[in-house]
Amino acid sequence: MALAVSSGHAYAQSSLYPACINTGSSGCTMTDNGNGPVMHGNEGIVSIYIIFYGPFAGPINQTLATMVPLMINDLSDSVYEATAATYYDSTGPTSILLNVGGTYRDTDKSMGNSLNDAQIQQEIANLIQGRLLPADPNGIYLVLPDDTISLTTKCGGYCSQQCGCNSNSTIEYFSNLETVQMNLEYAVVGDPLTPGCSGGGPRICNWGFQTPNGGSIGDTTGIIDGELENIAHELNELLTDPEGLSAGWYNVPTNNQMADFCVGQEATAEGTTYFMSSLDAPANFQGRSGETYLLQTLRANDNAGYCVNTYGGVYWGQNFGWSHSPTNPPDWQSGSFKGECPLFQPINGVSKSVSTETPPPVNGPAHAITCGSAPNFEDFSETNCEPLVFEGTSIQWYVDPAPLVDWDPNFFKGECGQNQYAAGVSQSTSGVTNGLLCCGGNVTHASCQARPFDSSNVTSYDWDDNFLKAQCSFGQYVAGISADTVSGAPHKILCCSP
Repeated sequence: MALAVSSGHAYAQSSLYPACINTGSSGCTMTDNGNGPVMHGNEGIVSIYIIFYGPFAGPINQTLATMVPLMINDLSDSVYEATAATYYDSTGPTSILLNVGGTYRDTDKSMGNSLNDAQIQQEIANLIQGRLLPADPNGIYLVLPDDTISLTTKCGGYCSQQCGCNSNSTIEYFSNLETVQMNLEYAVVGDPLTPGCSGGGPRICNWGFQTPNGGSIGDTTGIIDGELENIAHELNELLTDPEGLSAGWYNVPTNNQMADFCVGQEATAEGTTYFMSSLDAPANFQGRSGETYLLQTLRANDNAGYCVNTYGGVYWGQNFGWSHSPTNPPDWQSGSFKGECPLFQPINGVSKSVSTETPPPVNGPAHAITCGSAPNFEDFSETNCEPLVFEGTSIQWYVDPAPLVDWDPNFFKGECGQNQYAAGVSQSTSGVTNGLLCCGGNVTHASCQARPFDSSNVTSYDWDDNFLKAQCSFGQYVAGISADTVSGAPHKILCCSP
């Protein structure tokens, strides 16, 4: 669906909440209408083909053209994109492995100075027929007109009615002496520099204030990040509803697709907006490239649905994960790999490697954490965080206070204090679990259970495929972790209700 024009933005809301907005009378619910598909790409990878339509002159547009493929690579398999994997069809979840399959610059504007849906489809068909871009019915063609183009799609006029649009169609092109028909998934996102569109006040299709990218070249109103956000919006809706409101994941009767629910909501409990750029501009996502972005939240298809900008999957080997600025203390376990959840998100699960040996041993190292999002998010305010470090050459029992029961006999255990929850886990470079980041919250460690690592122990989608997982129930948090006395590999997690 179109990314509709918004009259304002939700940055720095006084009350953070994990709720959907723009819901209409039917709330935040979605169903897979008609058992429609999600996108799986080719061998699990969805290729994005970028068409820059127009000269893209000037420093802002030139920077934008550089950043679009960078952002797509940063989105691939990220904690932001993991939200799309909560949508599924009969063959499995949406693929969140993305790559740039090709780019083309139509500086001559071969379809003229205005574009509609028919002209956009013809432009793509011409490029495929001319072998300037591959034919890929399982990919997405992303058309980006610059500010010299007048754009009107089925979603309405650019800037006056929409900031972007996604669609599904069938195109024809000539190849090997015959006419070929191809299913086409495409999105078109306009340029906020279009005359009359950008402004320094209420958001139109830009942010209206300083954002992470472009400030050094005069982009003081979030034009670059505005278009990048609009692109992320449309791509995620195509990934989860490629047949475009005919059979797939959308809401009836509003026709909202998964990103429409959360337009205008960027700073939420599930992924706080925080300052992380040299220009002191707000951002809520950091890619593996190190680049930062300000993106809208997406609807997670979990329980009744809610808006998030991270959904689990903070992977080991990254210093602090891909989407979260370090807490204070900034490096709470120096020299070790760390997985750390954003503000208002406790650890909800841990995964670990499994051997191909038969039977598989239980001493595989940790691989990832998933971060919980729950209605009681206020309980996890991430205040007064302190590391619980397991010192020495082997893991030792460091708990304060001591547990009332030995929840994993014959294994070493680390457990946060009674009014703390685990926001991070660390392990040495050799795979030894060696610390927890314990943060103060409105918790008491009531009704706790130890959860083992199990290939089927997942409460929603499989957030770390091919790895064993220990995961708490919805609304619970990890309060402790146990480890093998020889290898130091994780053995169980302690799941508690607030």
